[in-house]
Amino acid sequence: MESYQLHWLTPEWFILLPLLWLYLFWQSKKQAQSHAQNNEPTIALGMSKTSSFHHPLAKLFAENVTQKASKKRLKIWTALIISSLVVSLAQPILRGEKLPDPPPERDIVFLVDTSISMQLKDYQVDGVAISRMDLLRQLLDQFASRMKGERISVIIFAEQAYKLVPLSNDQNLIRKMLQRITTSLAGRYSDIGSALLLALQEAKKQELQLENQSKLKKRHQTFILFSDADESRGKVDVHAATALLVENDIPLFTIAIGGSKSKKAETEGGLYHSVNMQLFDDLAEQTNGKSYRVENSDTLEKAISDISKLRKNLAIQEPKYIKIPLYFYPLFLGFLLLFLRQLLTLLSNKR
Repeated sequence: MESYQLHWLTPEWFILLPLLWLYLFWQSKKQAQSHAQNNEPTIALGMSKTSSFHHPLAKLFAENVTQKASKKRLKIWTALIISSLVVSLAQPILRGEKLPDPPPERDIVFLVDTSISMQLKDYQVDGVAISRMDLLRQLLDQFASRMKGERISVIIFAEQAYKLVPLSNDQNLIRKMLQRITTSLAGRYSDIGSALLLALQEAKKQELQLENQSKLKKRHQTFILFSDADESRGKVDVHAATALLVENDIPLFTIAIGGSKSKKAETEGGLYHSVNMQLFDDLAEQTNGKSYRVENSDTLEKAISDISKLRKNLAIQEPKYIKIPLYFYPLFLGFLLLFLRQLLTLLSNKR
């Protein structure tokens, strides 16, 4: 048989109870003192034991005593009603067995190249030429939809690197933000080193947050680089940044967008920007990741299959238990007392 324990979700409301009863007690003492001061002194008259008299205002004196008793009862009713509502606001529950933990998840960071070269149209879909960026948006959307339940972050980069989406398992948000990515958002040329460094800094921030929660262990992250870079230009050396990933045990998967130097395509203006597959292969190999080049749909399947074999993390979530709410019982009692008080007041007035 399941064992349940009584718990309060918002017990801070109970601070109102002693304040309420102290206020009512103070009011009663204050009215009693005021009544004692207003009473006129009684004058003793010499009369025989058999003498008696009837004051014409005696009935009013009796009514005054009745009104005082009625006010006292009214205060008690009010205190009981408010106390019931306070107990309801404290949200009593019966807590039972612990619910199963959510399934493990992965932390995946998309590093998306938005340099000017992503405008080149060297891909065809149904006989129509499309740009590398158009293809990349489709690829990212498929990645996000296939990785349901995983926590995904998005960092865009070119000359600068920016965090577009923090780690989240909100698939709708991630897919909407991915569709807003366009070329030249962060500059013209590709600085892969800065993007890797920013992603590593974000991973370190999360690690510091987890240190304050002793129950959670270190989480493993995976970086996926989507780029058409022939070289990394910028202040941060890409190989130095990759060495930091190795120190922190973070694998880097590289997905090259575009053709290689040996396979050029006709583009507008006669310009062509080829991808350096040797660079991508070296980065992936150095971090125990894998490298791919987008040529057809098989590339996506292969990449997702390999990433799905990586280590998972325990879901970041507080333990959940079976809960039976009880707030409606004191709430019902409070409204019932209010109804009875109003009914008794109405009947008393009719008398």
